[in-house]
Amino acid sequence: MTELPNEGFGDRPLVRRIQDALRDRIRTGDLQPGEKLASMRRLATDFDCSLGIVKQAVNTLVAQGYLRSSPRRGVFVADTQPAAKEILIVLPHLEVERLHLALSGVRRALRHTSYRISIHAQVDAEDEEIPAYLNNSQIAGVLLMLPSRGDRDVVLRAAAAAALPTVVVDIADRIAGTDTVLIDPIETSRLGIQHLFAIGHRRLGMLVPAADVRTISGIEEHIIDSVRRLGMPADRIVPVRVDASPERSLEKAGQPWRLAKQATIEMLEKDPSVTALVGIGPQMTLGAALGAQASGRTIPETCSVLGLLGDSSALQSFDPPITIFDNPLVDTCEHATIRLLGRIDGFDAAPGQIKLSARLVERESIAPITE
Repeated sequence: MTELPNEGFGDRPLVRRIQDALRDRIRTGDLQPGEKLASMRRLATDFDCSLGIVKQAVNTLVAQGYLRSSPRRGVFVADTQPAAKEILIVLPHLEVERLHLALSGVRRALRHTSYRISIHAQVDAEDEEIPAYLNNSQIAGVLLMLPSRGDRDVVLRAAAAAALPTVVVDIADRIAGTDTVLIDPIETSRLGIQHLFAIGHRRLGMLVPAADVRTISGIEEHIIDSVRRLGMPADRIVPVRVDASPERSLEKAGQPWRLAKQATIEMLEKDPSVTALVGIGPQMTLGAALGAQASGRTIPETCSVLGLLGDSSALQSFDPPITIFDNPLVDTCEHATIRLLGRIDGFDAAPGQIKLSARLVERESIAPITE
């Protein structure tokens, strides 16, 4: 029996693994251009699978240009290999600092393929036509990451018109009939708040970006409701909405973290019983930490700081470094790309949804209440 590659996820479809095995044999020269492939029945025996699975794998490789089929003669290795096609990644709202994590996941999923990565970072929500970058004949599929409503409308409509398989990485299942890999901000936030309550904190300040397309509208209400349904003391969470819109930041001549810093100072002055601060996103978290220090608090001795939904070099290098609850962006993007490859190859015909669990990155900015 031929040994199949099993790197990555153990539940990877068998037909995909057979394709990878045959492609690897072609690329390494084990199967030479013009060489006839073994019969379908022989391949089914070699791969210890059904005849239908082998036919599906071979037909896809024929469609991709790795093999050519000759009626009544058999299947042969193509004389010339197909040009590498592109996976288009549309990144309307992913911070540059996190881009390398997203791309790591995408590259991990593409490592056994010939696909290249093409990045488009902006979307014109007013554009009613197919964006020019979607007319490229080399594009095999689209990965749309953290879109706003306008981005979803434009890109998904254009991708459908161009008959391009598409998978969305989003913060909620907001698009019916589309493959979606979820970054769940409500679950992530609930876990973070639960963690602070578990180590003795009784009153938490929560800094929320009030005008950010990357978060769910009214996210603080969703979080508090989630906490309440679990029997935790939701009335001990003090939400502070920070208008982080570009217009507001420009008006105040500062970045969103500056606005969050000032909001934190004002909150701690009004409510000194707060012993922990939670920031939704790296900008709010950085502002919360700076605001705590400006208010005379010592992190974590007199005020713990926890970041939710995003990391940054500023949080990692802060003194002390900031603990975060985050979604595994690398794994999320790997899952999304694997889903996209399945759509490209004609598998997983029914759109589905994947939701990954959040993870705790422990640093030095939180401490238990010992009183």
